[in-house]
Amino acid sequence: MSVQIFLSYARKDELVPPDMPAGKGFVTCLREQLLFEFSQRGAPEPVIWRDKHRIERGDQFDPILKDGIESSDILLVVLSPNWMSRPWCKQELDLFKERWRHEGEMRLKQRIVVACKSNVDRDRRPSLLQGQDGYDFFAFEGPDGSGQQVDFFARGKIRDDRYYQTIEELGSFLYRCAQRLQSANEREHNPVDGPEVDPAPKRTAPKRTRPTASGDARSIYLAKPASDMREAYSRLVEEFSHSGYAIVPDPGSDIPNDTSASEFIDNALADADVSIHLLGEGQGYSPENGEPIVKLQLARAGKKLTTEGSRLSFGRIIWAPETFEDDAEARRANGKSGDGPSAQAPVTKSRLPHEVLVRFGKFQPTDKVLGGTLSKFVDFLEEHLRQSNLQGGGDAQPTGDDWVYVYHVSADTEYACDLMEALKQRGVAANLPALEGEPADLMRIHLQRLSECSAVVLCWAQATEAWAHARAHELKDWKKLGRQKKFAYRGLVTGPPPGVRKNVFVRYPPANEIDVVLNLSEDRRPLIEAIDKFVQLAPPHVQ
Repeated sequence: MSVQIFLSYARKDELVPPDMPAGKGFVTCLREQLLFEFSQRGAPEPVIWRDKHRIERGDQFDPILKDGIESSDILLVVLSPNWMSRPWCKQELDLFKERWRHEGEMRLKQRIVVACKSNVDRDRRPSLLQGQDGYDFFAFEGPDGSGQQVDFFARGKIRDDRYYQTIEELGSFLYRCAQRLQSANEREHNPVDGPEVDPAPKRTAPKRTRPTASGDARSIYLAKPASDMREAYSRLVEEFSHSGYAIVPDPGSDIPNDTSASEFIDNALADADVSIHLLGEGQGYSPENGEPIVKLQLARAGKKLTTEGSRLSFGRIIWAPETFEDDAEARRANGKSGDGPSAQAPVTKSRLPHEVLVRFGKFQPTDKVLGGTLSKFVDFLEEHLRQSNLQGGGDAQPTGDDWVYVYHVSADTEYACDLMEALKQRGVAANLPALEGEPADLMRIHLQRLSECSAVVLCWAQATEAWAHARAHELKDWKKLGRQKKFAYRGLVTGPPPGVRKNVFVRYPPANEIDVVLNLSEDRRPLIEAIDKFVQLAPPHVQ
């Protein structure tokens, strides 16, 4: 049975203006958009339960609502002043609380998600809703957030493009919550050998060799950001809190502003399997006699890498979005520090994630450096942490015996080097073929590469289709290549120019020869995010 989401909302938030009969209510639009987001992510899709008769009944609470809540796994609250003023909305929250009270308060809160239609001060919200920021479908004008409220949806229509980004993030989050609950429910009703599995939405903790900061919960170091990345930080706190991870340092406290800052960070990092860093343009405050806080946390995590690297138990993940709006940069560019319009206008910057990291600290071979949107970064974290849970620990330093062989022809050298760099920025070691020398020597080196690598990726940009098929066929029998075991995967990347035959190859790759194909023929350079499929397929010792 699919996971069910109960939609709790106030009748007035669904009303359509009388002069716009063709418009939609906020709740109707929200539900339709979420169902679309679910459909794009595949089965099993969660179900949204909504009281279709609420408008007709007005303020009357019907027993059918209780049945809906009893059969629901997640409560989605459409928070607004209207919701706060209606007694039956509070009653729905109370009924849901009773339904899942047996799991404890922390897990109960993990089942409640807030979609904020309009602003409600945090201290006015019910206690169960005070622990999360929620997904705002509004914003306040002005860089300091003190201006007039701008509603993304108003008078029966979507009025602001930020609505789409928010609905995508909310849909992605709800879908992941539903998938976790679905898996837990399936384990509960179809137990495997061993003790009964707890159906709560807590992730399976990896086998550990040391205790965590919070019982059996996996510990993640979420670095304190500068002010320009606070919103993203809050979103990740919410994501991890709903996923059963222990977050260090405590999101509710600050890193000391004195000489004890480094020791404080080191203690928090001690039990963490991974550290996550959000890089905007700001560097944050500087503790006494120390570096700015963003740089300092990167440096201390880097020191943990160099001192514990041989233990294969720790890694850094960095998000540095390529497109970034920097208000501070705008004020510097205008030479002003006041509140005038020109001083407030943000500057939109285009950045390369890897270059951003270098400005803040030293790149480490196992670093995973990402750009893209926050939603895509969250999706990557979800999959990465899930995979490392299954593997029993964090990332590993690549060794001399563990690497990916990126094979290509001479005409595709530039594209292959870009692909190799993208793999490197994901913490995957790679080697290229030798292309100049005696034919016998080149073949010997090529066969040696095939016998020793952990995985192989064919790079097909300018090369011919015949080359692609011949090289793929060469990978069919791993024993004939003198290997001791199968490839971790056999991949192929199609680079530019695009072509009909490349499309055919992507749709119908040779059976038993190629395991995964990435079609990047429209991209001048292989995007770092695009090669994540290869990163996820790589064995623990390759990543």
